[in-house]
Amino acid sequence: MTSGFQKNPYEGIDWEKVHFLPGCTHIHCRTQEHFARLVRQGMRVFTLSNYYPSAPCYPLREIRENALRMGQSGYFKEGRYCPDYVDFSKYSGVTDPGGPLFSGIPEDLIEAPNAEHHWFSDVSVYLHVTAPGAMLASGHFDIRDECGVRSAGYQLGLPLPWKEGFDLLLNSLIWPDGGGIIIAHPQWSHFSTEFICQMLDHDDRVLGIEVVNYGSEQSYTGCCESLWDEILRTGRRCFGFCVQDHLKEEPWRGKIILLVDDPSPRAALRAMREGRFYGAVTGEAKFEYVRFDGRRFEAACDHEVFFQVISRRGVEAEHTGMSVSFDVPESRRTQIGYLRLDARYGRRNDKLYTQPVWL
Repeated sequence: MTSGFQKNPYEGIDWEKVHFLPGCTHIHCRTQEHFARLVRQGMRVFTLSNYYPSAPCYPLREIRENALRMGQSGYFKEGRYCPDYVDFSKYSGVTDPGGPLFSGIPEDLIEAPNAEHHWFSDVSVYLHVTAPGAMLASGHFDIRDECGVRSAGYQLGLPLPWKEGFDLLLNSLIWPDGGGIIIAHPQWSHFSTEFICQMLDHDDRVLGIEVVNYGSEQSYTGCCESLWDEILRTGRRCFGFCVQDHLKEEPWRGKIILLVDDPSPRAALRAMREGRFYGAVTGEAKFEYVRFDGRRFEAACDHEVFFQVISRRGVEAEHTGMSVSFDVPESRRTQIGYLRLDARYGRRNDKLYTQPVWL
């Protein structure tokens, strides 16, 4: 299963020069207060993932307060997708788009389209995905039909079989070499490993799963490291994303640190596609490097952390310190299969997750 993709996503990174860009592929943000909080807390790559409607909040400077209650580009009606603009003002009564939704947008902010899509026609409503880089809009604002939009035949969600829906999303990517689909909160969704593998096999632009979804902590389904390893043991490429989901009062928890030579939207989406990032809960700790030469797997952090080296067999090594290295025994390469690294800082301060490297 591993022959069709790059086995070491960190290969070739110049750790002295690379840009570390914090971002999040699944985060809801519809208010200036939340936006300002994310800016203050260091988010550099904005791929906001709202729903109702599942329409890209992009570009940020052009989003108006009431615009999505007036209409949107792209909708489903009678099971068919239409990319045209639909006017909802006759249902909502809103005719003034209002002022800019967000202000104080930093000049160096990096952004790309994204949304959270769900309600596919052939699986339960619990299948949710995000699609950084995709321009497709689905659903609409009138979830409870208070304005009569649903009664007029406009459908919520992405009401196609999931394979067709995935294809529609992937065909709307703004660049061919970046972004893709990420399976949201799989522990909360309760889908089988077999079904998740089917989704990963559908297209190599289905990138992986949310290993940490901090918003799902309230239902005790926020972390799925064992599920991730179960998928990796099948030999499939599956990147692990850390996300916030719904923003709470606490600091932003659940992020990815994208590793790019060029701090640009296309480079950020390409890093997601290629796995050139690591996951973090808070980002208080930082990987200074992650290297693998085919035999030695090594990494360093800027704080003393508790490292765990994990493979197909389970935990291969543990170490407390600022760096770690693990030499792959030649006799056990096949059994080990892949390696990834966790680094826990403090008791509940932070935890970092590398992407897997393959032997």
